[in-house]
Order: sequence, then structure tokens, then C-alpha cells
Amino acid sequence: MKKIIFPLITGVLLFGSQNSDIDKKLNLILNKMNQMEKQLNMKDKEIQKLQQQLQKQQKEIKEQKTDTKKEFAIKSCKNLKVVSFNYEYHADVLPYYTITATLKNVYPYTITYINGNIFFDDKDGTTLLKQFVKRDVNLKPGQSITVHLQHMISADIEKDLKDEKRSDLNVYFSVTELKFANKKQLECF
Repeated sequence: MKKIIFPLITGVLLFGSQNSDIDKKLNLILNKMNQMEKQLNMKDKEIQKLQQQLQKQQKEIKEQKTDTKKEFAIKSCKNLKVVSFNYEYHADVLPYYTITATLKNVYPYTITYINGNIFFDDKDGTTLLKQFVKRDVNLKPGQSITVHLQHMISADIEKDLKDEKRSDLNVYFSVTELKFANKKQLECF
């Protein structure tokens, strides 16, 4: 019996000492896992902060891009468009044209003052008539204004306008000076 009890006690003692070693190792592994979990949580918080910073920067870039587009648009001298026109020749003692033109504001700001010329060019690019326009307006972005003008004929080439097909004409507005409601000003020469 002693022969059986001794190995049994030895086995239990060995197993018990191995069990405490296993428990220590398991505790050590659990501690390391907890530390890793804490580190992961800290990294997740850092990632969230970085994502918030990135979103903020993307928003700022988008706003800056919009502002830059507006600034470039306001530097263009071609964003006041002639969207429709009409004219009538009057063969009086002093011949003249009555001109009606609708101008559209393609700028991103409200225009308060217009100074420039409406050009009537034929299909070959020859300017047949140039009419000066200068006036105070309140023309919001996307809005149009119709101007009614009289042009006294001072050169023979201006009479050629009456014989041109309207579809062959290139009618455009050339800005000399614009003032905007936000106090910005554009001068084109």
C-alpha cells in the first residue's frame, strides 16, 4: 500500500505545484492582455481624435476652396454675361439704334455698380458697334437686369449692324469697372 500511496502523494504534490505555476502563468497572461486592452483603448481614443482633427481640416479646406473659387471668379472680367439682346435701327436725320440687353450676374457677389461696354461683333470678329454702359445696380448672383440704351451712329461700320443676322452676332459685355456689395472692386483694362 505504501507503494501506491507514495506515488499518489507525489503525483498530487507535483500536480499542485504545477497548478500554482499554471495559475501564475495564467495571471501573467491575463495581466498582459489587460495591459494590451488598455493600450488598444488608448490607441482607439487617439484614432478618434485624429479623425475629428481630419474632419475639421477637411471642412476648413472645403471652405478655403470655396473662398478661393470666389476670389478667382471675382478677378475674372467676363462674369457679367449678355443673355439676350435686341436692337432697332432708326434712319432719322441722325440715325441711331435703340438697344435692349439683358445682363446676368455670374459673379458670386452682389454687384452694385457697372461700368463697361456691350460689343456687337460679326461672325468674323469685327466689332460693328460698341455701347457704353454705366449705372448703379443691385444685381444679386444669378440675377439679370435689362438695360435700355440709345446709340447714335458715328461710323459707317455701325450701320452694317442693321443688315446682320442676329444669329451671326457675338454680343458680349466687357467690364471696365464693377463694384460689389461686400466693398470689393474689379477693374479691367
